[in-house]
Amino acid sequence: MEYFRSIVFSTAVLSLVGCGGGGSGESPSTSAPPTYSIGGTVTGLSGSGLILRNNGGNSMTINANGPFSFSQSLASGAAYSVNVQTQPSAPSQICVVTSGSGTVASTSVTGVGITCTTSSFQVGGSVSGLTGNGLTLRNLQGDTLAITANGQFSFPSALPSGSPYFVAVGNQPSTPAQICVASGGGGIVGGVDVANIAITCNSGTPKAIYIPDFINNLVYGLRVNESTGALTTIAGSPFATGAQPQGAVASPGGDFYYVLNTGAGTISGYAVNATTSALTPIAGSPFVVTGTAGAININIDPAGRFIYVPLTGTAGLAVLKVDPLTGALTQVVGSPFALPGYVLFPDSLGRYIYAYRGNGAATYRIDQSTGALSLIGTIATAPTTINTPAGQLHPSGDALFITIPNSDLACGFSINQASGQLGNANCVIGSGSGSPRYARIDAAGRFLYTAGQSSTFGFAIDPVSATASAATGSPYLSGGQPGDFDIDPSGRFIYVPALTVSGINNVVVAYRINSADGSLGVVPGSPFAIGPHPTMSRVDRSGRYLFVVNVGHGSGLLTSFRIDAASGALTLIDSKPAGGNAGYFTLVGTQ
Repeated sequence: MEYFRSIVFSTAVLSLVGCGGGGSGESPSTSAPPTYSIGGTVTGLSGSGLILRNNGGNSMTINANGPFSFSQSLASGAAYSVNVQTQPSAPSQICVVTSGSGTVASTSVTGVGITCTTSSFQVGGSVSGLTGNGLTLRNLQGDTLAITANGQFSFPSALPSGSPYFVAVGNQPSTPAQICVASGGGGIVGGVDVANIAITCNSGTPKAIYIPDFINNLVYGLRVNESTGALTTIAGSPFATGAQPQGAVASPGGDFYYVLNTGAGTISGYAVNATTSALTPIAGSPFVVTGTAGAININIDPAGRFIYVPLTGTAGLAVLKVDPLTGALTQVVGSPFALPGYVLFPDSLGRYIYAYRGNGAATYRIDQSTGALSLIGTIATAPTTINTPAGQLHPSGDALFITIPNSDLACGFSINQASGQLGNANCVIGSGSGSPRYARIDAAGRFLYTAGQSSTFGFAIDPVSATASAATGSPYLSGGQPGDFDIDPSGRFIYVPALTVSGINNVVVAYRINSADGSLGVVPGSPFAIGPHPTMSRVDRSGRYLFVVNVGHGSGLLTSFRIDAASGALTLIDSKPAGGNAGYFTLVGTQ
């Protein structure tokens, strides 16, 4: 009996051990509690770098609009809290979380909302040196801002981050006449207010004049005395350049000067010394530009960001980007662009470029970031011409006026400033017998004048309808072979260099403009004597001085005259050598 009880006891103990009652062996299997994802939807995202975070630790980068879900799931009953760890940039945006916190129920969370909006910033800067009245500034959006005093300015409408901005001088001040120049006036709005646009105003008398010498591959430089108009040769002048320097441009602030070397297919770039006006080659100069060998025209946009060179013999345009700090040039991706244009007209806000070549005009949109061009549209004109036309944009930007060689026509094109599209051509006979090569519109935008092989013509113009009608008494000069002429800033006088007038050789013909109808009357004492073969004249912005260059058949000269403010008559001030073939010059800087 005792034996039987022992067996029963042992069996019970073994059974207990097998069931784990002794605290050893494998644990019984159990199921983990379910977990649920946390997520939602992102809308309005256009920037980059957005980072979301849940419960202060689980972060994720969002690259696009749409649904999102964090990598770590949570169990039912757990708390979740979603917030923005890093806001997006380029463009700068603010993203806001809705329904971003709560307690997980027995289902995934999909209702967290992330809504992003692009931030807007003010565009402005400062004005210095202003003493005149009537200064206005314009921006890309078409807003006009009147400036009455020196100090800070800001356009009333803020711009979204990532938007292009551009500020240009609309109306220059008068009484006294000044020239105001914008620097830092264009770019892309970032993540802060734009406050570094500098508007600098002064008398308008140039600091320096540079004259390319086509024959000897040199650039002559002259300083201008603001008080007297006297000329002084700049130390180091003449400066070496490339083969056959032809056209030239300067940056709006006068910091850089560029010469197109038509015989070499290059552009020589120079830094202009702010004190002495001496030229120093920019690192990398001369810059090789694809397809520009033989080209004769060079343009720069109003903010000095891009340089344009129409190609000769091909329907193309080379575009180069200007480094704002060094002045170095790099060819824009896609350049040269297919563009049918001999003559280029960048609009005053740097949005569009208008081109004319032979049988019509075309409009191209300028990419504000890269400088690349895209075609907007073309307008045909008749008759077709293979010669270089002349023309000018109306000061309002509402019309383009062109004179067509060998056709005796002046044509106007209306401009839709919102789209840049040109309207149909309105042409009138009487732009100048033979081949009108030069055209100028007065500062008020009321009259257009052209000069060609044998005549100077005047027109009353309407920018709204883009029409022109012959001024009373037009034409005004016969048989003089007029050169590139200019109108003074007040719009009262015109100065036309001419090879011969009424049997008198090598003169400047001075006219007074009738403000009522645009007709021209001869200024007392006109014509005024000048050196052999005068080719170009320019009035400084102050309206006090006239500068004239003459080729001189191997001994060119640059001459300065004082302008009588009442009568427009000229008094000789100074004359300096300007190379062997000085047919063109550039006024650079102001003081």
